[in-house]
Amino acid sequence: MKASHLKPLATGIALMLAGSAFADVKISNLDDFDFGLYSGFGRLRANDRICINADPVSNYQITFWGDGPGGTFQVSNGVDSLDYVVRFRDRNRNGGNRVFPGIPLTNRSRATDDIDCPSGLNANIDIRFRRTDLQAANPGRYIGLLTITVIPE
Repeated sequence: MKASHLKPLATGIALMLAGSAFADVKISNLDDFDFGLYSGFGRLRANDRICINADPVSNYQITFWGDGPGGTFQVSNGVDSLDYVVRFRDRNRNGGNRVFPGIPLTNRSRATDDIDCPSGLNANIDIRFRRTDLQAANPGRYIGLLTITVIPE
């Protein structure tokens, strides 16, 4: 499939939309994941509820890549890296299916035909850092890029 649109967002996440049967595909309400300062206790977790719009409405697949080696989900402080876990749910609830870099989640079915999701946001991205990884990490500001591709089925 030929990519029809690549738009890096100021949110720290890039979005690639591939052209096919959909006249238009959009993800809206996508925000940065900012975990702030780690206290030294527990894990870190954040959710971003988003809207996936497709016209005409149909099933879609969604694929995630990080900017670690081979697309792994990692953040880095320029010297050290820290792994994280990504989960996706095609409804407006926390949690979801664990995703792996470059492996699409197929048969997602809750796209809407309205870009603003007037009846409510319809998907969720969940990012988690493990407690043991956080406690073993060297101090520093860690940043990374998560790339998301949505393709109609």
